[in-house]
Amino acid sequence: MEVEIYPSDRYALAQPRGRVTGDVIVDYGRAMAYHKEWEPGFTEVWDITFSESVDVLPTDIGRFKALEEETLELLRGSRTIVIVDRPLIRMPVELYARLMRPLGRDIVPVKTREEAAALLGVSHIPVLTHPV
Repeated sequence: MEVEIYPSDRYALAQPRGRVTGDVIVDYGRAMAYHKEWEPGFTEVWDITFSESVDVLPTDIGRFKALEEETLELLRGSRTIVIVDRPLIRMPVELYARLMRPLGRDIVPVKTREEAAALLGVSHIPVLTHPV
């Protein structure tokens, strides 16, 4: 899984490749929240720019909400930044941000890694390397 934790900068980075589905999002969410180096208050950074497609169904929303409730204590005080450069994917992220706000989640969509880096106060967001 394309997940790295940067404890000194207090964030986790997910860069899924290929087709992103509801299952993939739940798996990545758990991988970050339950990672041994994760701490409440860290920021989740989801870089969707490498995925070929994002296929989330309305039936996935309940699963996402259940994940948010499951990881509530682990994510307390955390922000989520979603790097999404395609408008058709950005709209569902914005909707999700509104749906999760009552749960105390702060989800911020941005268009570039540079924007995400500025929000985090770091020089850049790395591109994770993966075996072929």
